[in-house]
Amino acid sequence: MPSSAGKSGRCRPATRDQAVDALRRGVPACTHCRPDTAVGLLD
Repeated sequence: MPSSAGKSGRCRPATRDQAVDALRRGVPACTHCRPDTAVGLLD
């Protein structure tokens, strides 16, 4: 089931590669969905 944000067209999920790249560049991980844990990049 798509999220409400996805239905509105305001945003779309990042790909795994985009998430990894952002985390490596120092963008803080979301505290709710924890993409750093989901893609295996742990401190």
